[in-house]
Amino acid sequence: MNEQELKTRIKQKQTVQFLQDLRTVLQTRAGRNVYCWLMDACRMSELSFTGNSHTFFNEGMRKVGLDLQSQIFLIPEGLDLKHQAEEEYQRRGNQFLLEIQEELREEGD
Repeated sequence: MNEQELKTRIKQKQTVQFLQDLRTVLQTRAGRNVYCWLMDACRMSELSFTGNSHTFFNEGMRKVGLDLQSQIFLIPEGLDLKHQAEEEYQRRGNQFLLEIQEELREEGD
């Protein structure tokens, strides 16, 4: 086996291990929360074009998010875990909003 073949086999094993690890992480509420936070940080739902050099930076951030998302789709239940993560993240955000509104009401009294 030459050096290139060895590197290829190592990369294949690393990919299999990564997908197993990603599946384990996404099966936890904390892991799904981190996933959604990363998607927000990568600005996956925002326009990346700025008309200047910041576009390249924004596209780099989006690329990280797209790469992670594509790996999730390789997991058999990845789409279900992704949807579960997004729903939980939205509910958590709504709960934070209600808590802040309550705090503001209490401060006003």
